[in-house]
Amino acid sequence: MVELDKAKSELAEKEASLEKIRNEIARLQASYNASLGMLEDLTKQKELIEIQLIRAEKLLNGLESESKRWEKSVGELNIDLHDLVGNIMVAAACCQYVGVFTDKYRNKLRESWIRFCTQNNIPITSGLSLERILTDPVTVREWNLKGLPADKLSIENGIYTTNAKRWPLLIDPQSQANRWIKKNEGIKVVKQSQAKYLQTLENAIRLGAHVLIENAGEVLDPALEPILLKQTFKRGGQLVLKLGDTDIPYSQEFNLFITTKLPNPHYLPEVCIKVTVINFTVTPEGLEDQLLVAVVRYERPDLEEQKDQLITKSAELKRQLKETEDKILKLVSEADEDILNDEELINTLEQSKETSIMINERMREAEQMTKEINASRELYRTVAIRGSVLYFVIANVAMMDFMYQYSLAFFTTLFNRRLKMSAKSDVLEERLEILIKDITIQFYSNICRGIFEKDKLTYSFMNATSILIRENRITAEEMNFFTRGPATIPQVENPTQFNTDIYINLISLEEIHANFKGMKESLVDAADTVYWKDLMASEDPSRLSLPSKYEDTLTEFQKLLIRKIIKDENLMLYIKEFIKNELSEEYIESPPFNLANAFIDSTNTSPLIFILSPGADPIPNLQNLAKTMNMEDKLKILSLGQGQGAIAQKYIEAGKANGEWICLQNCHLSSSWMPELERIQEMQSEETTNPDYRLWLTSMPTSVFPVPVLQSGIKMTNEPPKGLKANLKRTFSEIEPIEYENC
Repeated sequence: MVELDKAKSELAEKEASLEKIRNEIARLQASYNASLGMLEDLTKQKELIEIQLIRAEKLLNGLESESKRWEKSVGELNIDLHDLVGNIMVAAACCQYVGVFTDKYRNKLRESWIRFCTQNNIPITSGLSLERILTDPVTVREWNLKGLPADKLSIENGIYTTNAKRWPLLIDPQSQANRWIKKNEGIKVVKQSQAKYLQTLENAIRLGAHVLIENAGEVLDPALEPILLKQTFKRGGQLVLKLGDTDIPYSQEFNLFITTKLPNPHYLPEVCIKVTVINFTVTPEGLEDQLLVAVVRYERPDLEEQKDQLITKSAELKRQLKETEDKILKLVSEADEDILNDEELINTLEQSKETSIMINERMREAEQMTKEINASRELYRTVAIRGSVLYFVIANVAMMDFMYQYSLAFFTTLFNRRLKMSAKSDVLEERLEILIKDITIQFYSNICRGIFEKDKLTYSFMNATSILIRENRITAEEMNFFTRGPATIPQVENPTQFNTDIYINLISLEEIHANFKGMKESLVDAADTVYWKDLMASEDPSRLSLPSKYEDTLTEFQKLLIRKIIKDENLMLYIKEFIKNELSEEYIESPPFNLANAFIDSTNTSPLIFILSPGADPIPNLQNLAKTMNMEDKLKILSLGQGQGAIAQKYIEAGKANGEWICLQNCHLSSSWMPELERIQEMQSEETTNPDYRLWLTSMPTSVFPVPVLQSGIKMTNEPPKGLKANLKRTFSEIEPIEYENC
């Protein structure tokens, strides 16, 4: 029993000891579990810190490049904020007031406004750039891709068009703005001559569409006034505009553009205060770039294709880069207090940095390739320059006679045709020389076909002088001297026996060019006086030499100036000699009249216009051509006059359907019907008109003839040739080869 109790006692001790051990184990287990929990927390904290360190590194790396851009932007924004008042004031004034002027006067106005701000301590940026303030490079590039020329003036016009408070009215004789605006998606194109154009406008106002009213005249439809003045009012919380007798819901998305083809329209003040007039007339620089594209596209289509691809690619890369930068800025501005927990921001920064690096690298490659392509394209610049010079001469021909109107579309069509039809050469220098000579003589021949004999020499002289001015071989001072005489009359004694006026004009030449230096001394020099006396006494000074110091150094134009001073009555002879020396003898002879060639150049939508002179009758020539072309039975001739308009319209409709030739004589006697003729020509379509149809028009020179019809037509004059040589040329050109062989 004692042993049992002892055993029980030992068992109890052992159990107590075991319990103690169990408790210790439980304590240790609990401590272990707590340590494991702590370890897990620390591990998680470690992982989080490591992630945050990685994110912080990514954030720092991602923001490193952005911070530089932001610092630069902050600096620019601070400057812009300081100059805000002056910049916005001048920019707003430009948008509203300067668009109607040429580039020269725009710059003059802008400079005067900037000077006014500076003098009155109004902060303003020196060298103010409207492109930087009112638009951005990506937008400008998109405009260029849609057809807006890339020259400075055209980009300015794009800025004014998109930022003007009043609806823009664009003076667009070459239809460049028209083509650009038409590239806008969903735009509705109407003309005031269309019967239901107001209904199209009404629907556009309701739906918020864009509308282009093209070919407007000097007078706008009075029904447009509520739209032009934006006479909107609220009814029941909705914006409404009253058009006629109808109240139309007015959408803020509605946009209106108006274009006119008139080169120099005269709008009344009542019109100018309702619209923003913007002058889109083409500039020499802009036209050069456009013609360069045409030349390179034909001569080196691979270069132009690469350039187009690069422009598109660069625009897309810049757009992507701007979107990426804007997204980063947005995420940073919207981030929580603990920016390291914003995983989307960190990942976007990392991706954007890679994207930005890739885009910048591609842009550098594109810019380098663009430089190489442009260098290759510039080799053809001389042809584009010559084309630009010729076009502006043609545009100025209209100042001699209202009927001499030519469109840029006519010019570019003929220019492209000569690229295809001129002689070919694998040697670049030879090919360029061929092209320059070909387009010069072909444009001369085509324009001479449509101008009177009295104006042909003037046109040829304008060609020669404009080419030389562009090549810097005639200065502005020399040209001014030729047209106006000396700028100032020197008050000096005449020590010679020559006429005083001649002496004063000759010594005044010293002021316009260094080549004339020493003229005063030469006129009294014993050796040179012999030459001057012979020149003064001669009936034709162009046949004699000048004193040796001038004979060898003066240009042909400078010699022309001297001969003009000495014997002004022979000026026409001197001009002919000058043209022959600078261009060739072809440019002082009138090309023979050839109606068949004019017909070849025509289409079923381009009218053929005879500009009449007293005693000229082109109808026999037209009847002969109709007989040759087997159109004798399809030639319908109508003399216009009072009450003949409706009959003429029926003739035209039947001619379009049946492929007839319609000749409307004496358009100048039917001035009231001319707007209807313009409407008919505007509404026609090449696809819906019989390809054999031709419209022949005859008219004396008159200002009532529609400009769009003149610009789209092929003009011809049919005066009796002057001189035996010209008459023989005309005679032989009208003889058929078979008739000639049978003589």
